[in-house]
Amino acid sequence: MSDGVALPERMLDRCNPILVREVQQAVNGRAFLLTVSASICCVTIIAMVIAASGSASGEGLSAFIWTLTFFVPVALFIVPFQAFLSTRHEVSGGTAEHLLLTRLRPGAIVRGKLLAAMVQYLVYLSIFAPLIALTFLLRGVDVPSIAFLLGLCTLASLCATAFSVLLGASSASARARTLPYILLAVILGGFSLSVMGAMQTLLMSVGFVIRRGEFWKVFGALSFPVIAMLLLFSQGAAAQLTHAYENRSTPFRLLSFAAVVVAYIWIWLVAPPDDDAGPAMALIAAAIFFFFWLFSVTEEEQLSPRMKTRVPRRSWLAALSVPFLPGGGRGMLHSWMVAVAAIGGMYVYSDLAGVTIDQNGEMAAWTAWMYVMIYASMARLLRGRLASGERGTRLARVATPAIIFLLAVLPTVFEALADQRVRGWHTGQIFNPFWTIEQVGRSRTFGPVLSVLALTNMLLLVFTAPAMGRGIVEVRAASRARRAR
Repeated sequence: MSDGVALPERMLDRCNPILVREVQQAVNGRAFLLTVSASICCVTIIAMVIAASGSASGEGLSAFIWTLTFFVPVALFIVPFQAFLSTRHEVSGGTAEHLLLTRLRPGAIVRGKLLAAMVQYLVYLSIFAPLIALTFLLRGVDVPSIAFLLGLCTLASLCATAFSVLLGASSASARARTLPYILLAVILGGFSLSVMGAMQTLLMSVGFVIRRGEFWKVFGALSFPVIAMLLLFSQGAAAQLTHAYENRSTPFRLLSFAAVVVAYIWIWLVAPPDDDAGPAMALIAAAIFFFFWLFSVTEEEQLSPRMKTRVPRRSWLAALSVPFLPGGGRGMLHSWMVAVAAIGGMYVYSDLAGVTIDQNGEMAAWTAWMYVMIYASMARLLRGRLASGERGTRLARVATPAIIFLLAVLPTVFEALADQRVRGWHTGQIFNPFWTIEQVGRSRTFGPVLSVLALTNMLLLVFTAPAMGRGIVEVRAASRARRAR
């Protein structure tokens, strides 16, 4: 008997403690019991309606739509919102700080909350599972369609939970607790209502995809960005729980670089060969990478005292880790590395897929990444002129988008006020990325545009190259210091 009791206890000890605690608190909470009771009532009502309507042909399709319509708000609103409330309560009450004093890392705390949310999700799914099985027996819906929608719903619920934990971890300050609450309620509520309203159209589209034999292609296309956002939100939540002297940057830099590489591999393996696929992927990567370079290049230039003791001892490993370590100069190196990966991936994909790159798309992709490096260099230059400290970092991250917006809009505004009309693109619009990229994409007279962009980029690089050099030298010095000890 003692062995039977000891085994579950040992299993619980090996589990994530946050998972165990969150599940225990959720099961004992009133909200969980009320939601479970409401779910059981919904399942009972739908089952009674199905029984009263008889076994008409295709009744399973209607029943499945109604079942998912009631299940979606539970999966996409209630489960994530409970994770948000739990995280906000711990952060505002100081419980999270006590947890970080133990051996638990911020990543383990976030993973525990995500796993606990998935346990609750599975409990709710088990309530709706008999009704989902009944819809299949009534015909009108097949197993692949059920698996497709439930798989996407699971990923969406996990991603929404990660986003909720991120907002909850950002609510430490008493002045910043109401806004995340309202923002999350609006986002999750609007998303749930949108999915509920489009349920029938979504199911018909899934059926069409399955009949064409493109189940895994479409499922991968939809799940890849969801998984990327899940990782991004999880890393953001862990960063909010991490001390300022700890390493917050490396996970984000690894994620951005890996996402670009994996995206090209994915379109090569799954998508049909297309002349525009490589340039389109490079343009999308340039747009998404905005948030990564904005935060990386505006960091403090020097490593924190804590990070200097964590630099790899081996010189070759320290050299490889330079772009991924915190610091604004090293952030510029990372931006250059991602730019090379995005542009290079465009050509590698074309060779592997056996397609010819569209010339206009190729030049548009080059122009977009030139703008990335121009603006990243401007942000690094601005951060270097501001005082050190968190205040200077925040100011640079707010001022950089504002400066970009003014440089892009003001020439058009002045031209419209002076001439009462806006002429076509000219050199004065060089800092307007959208107009310039559109001009390059549809016209073959892009030589002057690229020349001006290259010149601007080189001038900015002259001012940011010293910061990149100092970033490399600092890592090498820290590595030598660790080897000497």
